[in-house]
Parts: sequence; C-alpha cells; structure tokens
Amino acid sequence: MGRMKFVLTAVLVVVLVLAAVFGFAALHRVSGVSSEPPVLVGGYEYETGASTFLEVEILGWRREAPIAIEMAAVSAPDKVEPPARKPAAETQNQTRAPEPEPEALRLKVLVPTTDPPPTEPKPALVAPEPTSPPALANYGEADKVLVLSFDDGPGPHTERLLDILAQNKVKATFFVVGYKTDRYKETIKRMAKEGHQVAGHSWNHPKLTAIGGETIKTELRSTNDAIYEITGIRPTFYRAPYGAYNDNVKKISKELGLSLIQWNIDVGDWKYRNADTVYRNIMSMVKDGCVICVHDVHLSTVDAIERAIPDLIASGYKFLTVSEMFGTMEPGLVYYNRGYAK
Repeated sequence: MGRMKFVLTAVLVVVLVLAAVFGFAALHRVSGVSSEPPVLVGGYEYETGASTFLEVEILGWRREAPIAIEMAAVSAPDKVEPPARKPAAETQNQTRAPEPEPEALRLKVLVPTTDPPPTEPKPALVAPEPTSPPALANYGEADKVLVLSFDDGPGPHTERLLDILAQNKVKATFFVVGYKTDRYKETIKRMAKEGHQVAGHSWNHPKLTAIGGETIKTELRSTNDAIYEITGIRPTFYRAPYGAYNDNVKKISKELGLSLIQWNIDVGDWKYRNADTVYRNIMSMVKDGCVICVHDVHLSTVDAIERAIPDLIASGYKFLTVSEMFGTMEPGLVYYNRGYAK
C-alpha cells in the first residue's frame, strides 16, 4: 500500500511539473515575455478607457490583459486545491511573505470586468501650502513647444519610458492614479528626481461628474497626499479621469486650489494599441503649443514614444512640463493648450 502511494505521488509530481512547464511556455509564446520560472504570482486591476485591466506579475514578468486572470501556486504534490483567491486590489498595499517554491501553476481565465478597483482612498493629511511651480522654461514665441503627458500610470512600462526620456533629455508630466502610488513609489520618486512633473489623476479613476462632491474631494486630496509623501512636492493641478468635468467639478477644484489640465491632442493610443498607428498619429497631429495625452500603461505607447521623440526634436519641438507651458495657473480653470483656458 505504501509503495502504491509513493508511485501515485511521484506520478502526480511529474504531471504537475509538466503542467507548469507547458503552461508557462504557452504564456511565453503568446506574450513574448521573459521565460523566468513562475515563482511569485500577484496582480492588481487598473481602469483605462472603457475596460478594467488586470496587471499580473510573475517573478518580475508583467503583462496587461483585458481579461481577469486567476493563478495559484501548488507547493506540495498532495495539495490539489489552490489557496483561496484574494481580490487583486486587496493585494496591492500588502507586503507579501516569501512564498514556497511552487511545483505547478494553475491558471483560470475569467470573464472580462468593467468594475473599477475596489480600493479606498487614504485619509487626507493636513495639507501644507501648495508648492510653487518651477520657473518657466527659456523659450520664445518663435519656438515650437509641446507638453507630453502620460495618464493612468505608473505601470510595468514606465521605468523603460523614463529611460527613453532621459536618453533624449526630454521632460514630461505624469498624471498618476492614487491607488498605484504604494506599488510604484520608487518609480514616482525617479520621475520627480529627473525633473518630470507628477500630478494626480484621482485615486480610483472614477468619472468625477458621476460622484458626489465629498467623494471628489477625497479622490483628489488623497492622491495629492500620496504624491506629496513620495516626492515632497504637492501638485497644484490634476487631470480628471476621462477628461470629464462640469461646473461642479470646477467649483470643487477651485476650493481645493487646483487647476484642471486637459489636452488638445488625443492620438488614440488607448484604443489602437499599435505602435505604428500611435507613432503616425503623433507625427501627423502635433502642433505648436499642444498638450498630447498618452498612457504609459501600454507597451505599444512606449514603443511609439521611443520613435516619436527623436523625430519631434529633429522637427524643432521643445518639450515642456505643464508648469513650464502655462506658468502660474488659476485654480478652477481648465487648461487645454498654450494660450487657451476656460
């Protein structure tokens, strides 16, 4: 009987190991990502456009998927049930204990979801006075200028994007989502250290026109508090999710001492997810004094930006941050491009 149990256990181990190898190889072929072994599994949701995405991480391997993915590691051959699943958003602010070396990987594909990540904004801090924006860049009316702005991050491709910006000596403005700040503290620190501007994009990415006034205040304050804790700089402006605002949002923004930053060029990177298309749209739509809105959570966007920046520089464009473009802004007003606010 003991020998039979040993044989069955050995067979189960072989099956589980093979399942892990072939399962991960299939993922590797589909996504074209690193072939490191599946040791650490985690993930969290973020919302962009009309969909909610789940970003999954396996020992440094990350990808974006427009469907929810559930993975569980099996650490012993006689443990056939995966551990209880926690909602993805619950894991984002937790310090994960070291996991045992897994011998298999279970994968379950769930139906797409459009629910926003169910996280709660942090309690508001006692706010210091807003930090003054940096001095205006040295540019003249004859110079062609633009603002390159990134929404919905940070994400798995933001570090590479920062490398690209550094290589080209270009400054950008990042509108970060509050609930990601704990996970990407070092990335946000790097943004500020390298001269980029960091501002809020709300905590949970809701439509501000669809929620109550107190909730709007919590969304904006909590995100600014998180940015201040990381960078030491308190933003004086933000970008509304989906660009959605109305008179009530403007009124609340004024009460909080915040200006709204919109854009006048949307290259559709959130929709096309194709580097060639995004690159062509940037180069055909760019114009002097524009504010370009793109999203650093998409690999295709980062690929397109890597190609576009040198060509824009060669065309005579200078890259400014939001404060360099607009200077001192009036709280409650909405800024779109150089010379236009309402």
